[in-house]
Amino acid sequence: MRLAQETTTALDTHYWNAERGLYADDQQHEIFTEHSQCLAVLSSTLLPERKATIAERLFVQRELTQPTVYFAHYYLETCRALGRIDAFFERLAPWFLMKEYGFRTTYENADPHGNRSDCHAWGAHPLYHYYASLLGVRPAAPGFAEVTIAPQPGPLQQLSATIVHPRGTIHAHVEQHDDGLHGRVTLPEGVRGVLQLGEQSVGFVGRITF
Repeated sequence: MRLAQETTTALDTHYWNAERGLYADDQQHEIFTEHSQCLAVLSSTLLPERKATIAERLFVQRELTQPTVYFAHYYLETCRALGRIDAFFERLAPWFLMKEYGFRTTYENADPHGNRSDCHAWGAHPLYHYYASLLGVRPAAPGFAEVTIAPQPGPLQQLSATIVHPRGTIHAHVEQHDDGLHGRVTLPEGVRGVLQLGEQSVGFVGRITF
């Protein structure tokens, strides 16, 4: 904890730009990227007001250097953490273009026509985010002994998945209706779960219907 605090203090001192409300990549404050803002948010060390400032600026300042396909994992993770699933889906555009470009596997770089890396496994991370961010199924204790379910489906009207678990499988189904989200989640025997819908949290074991 001491080292984390010292690192945070040093980063705030040398890289935070109050005027822009963003972290710079260099001490001269000439380079600003989405990378730095995402890692700062995901560090969980930011003061609430600073996190809110980055959330306001990150998605509107188009001049920020964007991550390539593989590093976009952290951008999507930041969208989930800040509740900006609209920005999440906007950033998925390169994956939908892969088929148009004739790719059968995910590539690595921002420009697939230049610096080529045509089969980059890290570029497949939207598959992870389907389960962990949109359906919102994530481990909440070592060994997946506890599970949180915090769906953020965005524009999708329905999501379903069967997820492998050390004690069996997790079955999750979520639908959007005019009055909110509805669905059901079934956990393996002996596994505790917490369903999070907005500000509401409900603990359960076995199965929950909402």
